[in-house]
Amino acid sequence: TSPTAIAHAEAFIHPALLAHDHPQHVVVLSDTPLLLLKEILKYKSIERITLIDVHLDALRATLEYMPQLNDCSTLPTVAISCLDDERVEVVSDDLDTWLENVYAVVVEAFSIEGEGEEVFEGIYDVLFMDVASARQEEQYLSELYHKDGFQYLTGDESMIVVNVGSMPSIHAGDSHDNNGVDLDWDRRADFLKMISTDQSGYGYAIIYDEPLAAPLDTTFISIFAELYSKTYFRYVRPTPTSIDLDMVQRFHKQQTSSSSSSTILPTQFYDGSTHKGYLTPSRAWENWYCQSNLGRDRYECHTLLQKFYDPAQHVGETEVRRDAVKGRGHFASNDIPKGSFINADDSHMHIQIHRYQWEALNAFIEEFPDALMYRDLKTFIESYGYENEPNGLSGWSISIANKNTFTNHACNEKVKSAGEVIEAFVDERGTNGIFFSPLQLRRKELGALTVANRNLSSGDEIMMDYSTFRTQDEHGNYGRFLKKMCDTGEGMVNVEVEVTSHP
Repeated sequence: TSPTAIAHAEAFIHPALLAHDHPQHVVVLSDTPLLLLKEILKYKSIERITLIDVHLDALRATLEYMPQLNDCSTLPTVAISCLDDERVEVVSDDLDTWLENVYAVVVEAFSIEGEGEEVFEGIYDVLFMDVASARQEEQYLSELYHKDGFQYLTGDESMIVVNVGSMPSIHAGDSHDNNGVDLDWDRRADFLKMISTDQSGYGYAIIYDEPLAAPLDTTFISIFAELYSKTYFRYVRPTPTSIDLDMVQRFHKQQTSSSSSSTILPTQFYDGSTHKGYLTPSRAWENWYCQSNLGRDRYECHTLLQKFYDPAQHVGETEVRRDAVKGRGHFASNDIPKGSFINADDSHMHIQIHRYQWEALNAFIEEFPDALMYRDLKTFIESYGYENEPNGLSGWSISIANKNTFTNHACNEKVKSAGEVIEAFVDERGTNGIFFSPLQLRRKELGALTVANRNLSSGDEIMMDYSTFRTQDEHGNYGRFLKKMCDTGEGMVNVEVEVTSHP
C-alpha cells in the first residue's frame, strides 16, 4: 500500500480500462496481483477477472501478513476482501496449461455451431502482463506466445498492457535501467521489434513511463489488438477532462468506511492530466530507439531529423494564385530542390479535431440540423482538412494560416510534385508500416509535413495526391469524389463564391 506501489498499479491498469468503451472481461498475468486487482474492481462494468500465474505461496503469505492489500472495504458494492468478490477467479494452472484449456474449450464450443476456429476471438477485453521474473519475460515477451496464444484471446477492441522495466539510461551502452536493476534488454528489444510493424498481428503500440512507481517497474507498453479501433481512439484523447469524466461515470463511488457517506478521490496519482503526459514518451526513449537495432536503420532516425534541423532543407517562399476553375493554386516562388520541406509551419499552424470530437460534432448536427454554423464548421473541416492519424494521434488536421492549404489535388503521378514524408512511416525495407516508434510518438506532427517529391522550378504548381487525406474510405465515397473532381475540375469549395467574395 505504499505510494510507490499504488502509483505502479494505477499506471498499469487505468489507461487501458478507461480506453476500452465497456470493459467486462479482464485477465491479469502476475505472481502478485492484489493491488492490480483492487484497481480493476473500481470499475462498474467489470464482470469477470481471471488471475493467472499467481505465486500461491506468496499470495497466502500476503493475505496473512499484509491483509490490507486485500482490503476493498472502500468500495461498497465490492466484497470487503477483494479476492472474495464473485467476479474474481484465481487459476492454479500454469500459463501453458491455462492457454491450452481455454483454447480447447472455446474452439469446441464454437465448433458445435459449425463455426470452428474462425470465431475464436474476443474472450478478454484487456490482458495485463506483469513481468517480474526471467520465466515471465521468456513467456510474456515471446513472439511465439503472442502469435500462438495471446492474440487468440483478443477481439477487435481489446488491448494488452505489459510492464517492461524502466526507461533507458541516459548513458549510451548502459545495460541497466535507471534503478540499476539488471534486465534482459535483448529480450525486451526483440519484443519491441516484434510489435513495431504491421506484421505483428497487432495495431499501434504506445510506450509510457510513470516515474513515481520507482523502484518498481516504471515503463509500460499498451498494445492495441487492431489498428484504428475505438479503444485506440479513446486512448489517445489529449483532453484531460474527458478522462476525468469517464472516471466519474465509470468508477464505483468510494467511501472512507461502510458507515460513512464521505467520498474519497478515485485515484491517488492517475488522472486525465497524467494520461495526457503518457501520450508522449521521454526523449530517452527516442535516443534509445534511434541508437538500437530497432530504429537506427530507419529513415526517421538516420535522415529525417537531420534534414528537419537543417535550415537549408526548408522552403517558405511560395505564392498563391487565382484560378478560374480551381479557385486558387499553390506555386513555387523559387526553385525548390527535391526533398525540401515546404512551409513546415503548417505542422503547428493548424487545428487538430480529434476523432471523438469529430464524432460528437456530427452527432450534434444530427440532433440540431438547423444549427447552420455548426454545419458550416463540418463543411470547412471536410473541405480544407485531412485525416491525420499517426501513432498517438487521431482525427482531422485543418490548416488555419498556411499557404499549403491551397495545394490542389494531383490527378496523376505526372503532375504530383509534393506529399507527406512516406519514408518516415515504413520500416527500413520500405514494405511494412511502422506501428511502434518512440520518435513518432514524440513528434506526432510529422504527418503534417509536406515535402517536394521532385525538383520544382520557379512558377511550377505544387500539387499532391488527396487520396492520402483519408485514413478510412470504407464505402469508396471519397475515392469517387476525387475521380469526379479530376473529371470535372469541381472540388468541395465553391469557386464562384470564393472569387466573388475575395476579388
